[in-house]
Amino acid sequence: MPGPHAPDPPALDLTAKHASPWLGWGLIALGATLLVGGFGLAVLVGLLSPGSVNPGLVGSTLVPTVFMIIAGVYMLSGPRRVLVTDDGLVIVKAAGTRRIPWGAVASVRIAKDESLSSGWHTKPKNPAGKGRLDHRVLVMRDESKRAIAKLRSTRFAEFDALADEIELRCDVARGAPTRDVDDERSAAVRKARVMGVVGIACGLALVYGVFWLITSELDARKIDKALEETGVVVQAELTDHRMHNGIAPRVEYRFTDPAGEEHDNDVMLDRAAWRDLENARTIPVVYLPADPSVHRPVTGYSEPNRSSDRMLIMIGIAGVLVPGFLLVAGTLQVFGIDGVHLDKSGLRFSRVGETPEG
Repeated sequence: MPGPHAPDPPALDLTAKHASPWLGWGLIALGATLLVGGFGLAVLVGLLSPGSVNPGLVGSTLVPTVFMIIAGVYMLSGPRRVLVTDDGLVIVKAAGTRRIPWGAVASVRIAKDESLSSGWHTKPKNPAGKGRLDHRVLVMRDESKRAIAKLRSTRFAEFDALADEIELRCDVARGAPTRDVDDERSAAVRKARVMGVVGIACGLALVYGVFWLITSELDARKIDKALEETGVVVQAELTDHRMHNGIAPRVEYRFTDPAGEEHDNDVMLDRAAWRDLENARTIPVVYLPADPSVHRPVTGYSEPNRSSDRMLIMIGIAGVLVPGFLLVAGTLQVFGIDGVHLDKSGLRFSRVGETPEG
């Protein structure tokens, strides 16, 4: 009497890259340790030496640890193994195994993967794309158009074979095609046009921001020159002298101009000038005779957010390159162009939703 029939082996059995749970848990543990340790060290140093901790420096050193934790969570949440069987798709994750019958899949779509996580892996070259990186995601949806599974090309080296096998099994189970390539391209074009408009808007906003920043700096320099050449120095009344939040030496003062109008200000000084005013009752202030509302301390004051000549030149260069890139890229996307390629045949354009021929 023959024994029980052994189950057929899966048509495909793929293991995801970076599938080891130890790597994910290791990144989370290391990131959490550095995060807690960094905050604890910053608090301890702040208590022992008030004002010696730079918040910006502490924040910038802790940012990588946050990304390590996020990367670890992503690695644990993604599929570790995928099996294509006669009954359905089996997705193995750290949290458990999920089985999706082929009949439960109403549609299959392959789209460009634009998620943040798509850039966390070494991406295989697209064999049909002349060196273009492979950022695709296969989305399986049920009858209610709810996504029931997502598989990314950055996780599976044999993504094309996996996608073809899934599409074939779903088509057979439904008795009709489950993937509409024309609809995929139309959706990609619509999304590209929206992103293009957003890119153009961001480029224009950056142009305005750079123009405002440069003109504000030039206006401030004109005021500096006017104060230096025609400014009037008076002894203003020092109304407050304090160390704000334990790190910022600040003073408040007020004075009355020749027309009888009172002016006041609350400014931050360098520590040396602030210490010199510790027991003072007045502070030397310079103002413009033509506009007494423009005034500042004579010594120890540096206006915040000022730019040097070198920084101004760098801002100007960045203000041309970055908005220029956004405007050109946005315009190309609005017209449905996904990329520009230069090869032996010359300059050519690839359309959104289409893969350039090799």
